[in-house]
Amino acid sequence: LTAGYAFLIFRQKIKSKTRRKAIVLRRVRKVFDGLHCCVGTALAVFAILCFVRVFRPQIYVPATVPATYKTSYTDAELLEMKTDFMRLTESSWNTLTLQEKLNSLQVVANLEQAYLGVPQTLTVVAADMEQRMCGYYRDSDWKIYMNKAHLETKSAETVLDTLCHEAYHAYQKRQVEVYCRVDERTRNLLMFRELESDFWESIFYADASTNYTAYYTQGIERDAREYAKKRVKVYERLVEQLQEEGE
Repeated sequence: LTAGYAFLIFRQKIKSKTRRKAIVLRRVRKVFDGLHCCVGTALAVFAILCFVRVFRPQIYVPATVPATYKTSYTDAELLEMKTDFMRLTESSWNTLTLQEKLNSLQVVANLEQAYLGVPQTLTVVAADMEQRMCGYYRDSDWKIYMNKAHLETKSAETVLDTLCHEAYHAYQKRQVEVYCRVDERTRNLLMFRELESDFWESIFYADASTNYTAYYTQGIERDAREYAKKRVKVYERLVEQLQEEGE
């Protein structure tokens, strides 16, 4: 844009030879003024876009099923959750509203809290986020944020995998907390030696937005993926069992 402006300025012929130097200097100043204006406008637009990206209001949709803290669930209590488990079948999942999906996931999150022994409730929330993100766990408020678009379009298996993955991150955070509290000699125990890498990865965490390969190959992410796969199979077997009992 500046180059075009400069071309228009200098393409005009200078008729007065005696004032040629002054005219050229005046035109140079005009070009620089135009350059400053373009740069200033570009920086202002960039700043506005950054502000909108960072401070744009996020729309959160919470589950209406309460997050609960328990140490275990009885068979009778699990049976009461049959409706929520049956919603995890693909045929049923595709007919649910966003709120119904969230409520079923909150039931699963409650079970994950008890199974993992996490000392706090895990609340499930739907949020607008980048398409490539499935979800994330935020330890400051003990919430699992699920990608709203994924909830509306992805399969029950995919969404359930994300939930279990993020629930496991809450468990990993508690492991690291325990590791930090023990003394150096106690850290020599096998169970703590295996946690040392998690400790350092939690400090120098590689974010997917900056380096996806480093993010994906981290031990804490690998362990969360493996855990999620196992738990999804557990819930699938539970649903199959409930279906057989209902026939």
